[in-house]
Amino acid sequence: MKPENFANDQMTTFFTQHVTDHTRNAILDLVITNEPNMVHDLEIHGNFPGSDDNVLSWKLDVTTEQSKVHREMFDYSRADVVTIRQELQATD
Repeated sequence: MKPENFANDQMTTFFTQHVTDHTRNAILDLVITNEPNMVHDLEIHGNFPGSDDNVLSWKLDVTTEQSKVHREMFDYSRADVVTIRQELQATD
């Protein structure tokens, strides 16, 4: 895949590339999301020592939804244990 095809595909599939500054001679580092406002405060900190790779940092906004779960809870302290035991002994 050619680089320009990758960029075009990214735009047509509604993905957002958050690295907008050159990290070397071109934009080589990718931080891609499907939500444009998910990434903020992206910073390029320079190279790793002894490497030409850059250190990037960013903040990520993530929200979750909690749904209430309804479960039936049994009060076993009110069980008729004697009858249960008799019923179990009567089964084959």
